[in-house]
Amino acid sequence: MARSLSLRYVNRQELEAVLTDWQVLTAPFILRFYTFSRREVLPPSIVSGLDGLPNFSKWATELIKQESVTSIWNEEDVVSSTLRKVSSIKAQAAAK
Repeated sequence: MARSLSLRYVNRQELEAVLTDWQVLTAPFILRFYTFSRREVLPPSIVSGLDGLPNFSKWATELIKQESVTSIWNEEDVVSSTLRKVSSIKAQAAAK
């Protein structure tokens, strides 16, 4: 059974102790939004919009610090492979 989301987890020790199912499932997307926005793969307005939500930036910042979230994350590989895929899709679309 899924546990409910609570945005009160802004203390790193609390967050590490209790990652909800929802947080575990969304963490990779949150990590990508922040990384791709910072690396200008996505518009920075995506993150600035999310950070405008009450408590979101504190929650997301702490969430993406978790070792369980970042243990298999290789930023350089993910960003470069994403950029290659986007370029490939653009080339295919231009060839049509």
